[in-house]
Amino acid sequence: MYETKSGSKNIQRYRKLLYFEETRNVLEAIRLKKKIVKWDKVWKIILIEKFNPDWEDLSKDLITNESLTKVN
Repeated sequence: MYETKSGSKNIQRYRKLLYFEETRNVLEAIRLKKKIVKWDKVWKIILIEKFNPDWEDLSKDLITNESLTKVN
């Protein structure tokens, strides 16, 4: 949720994961996110279509049975 300049509150709901990059460096991930957030919408669409032309939800590929296994 974020607040606009007018003071109204909006809720952003993400329904699909369309693009992601893996990295072990948290600072690099934060830097990349900040960079992409500043891009124009058209540039973001081009990035998505380059790596995910069918706009499939990639989150299902990240979740495996192993990640759902209870850890003792």
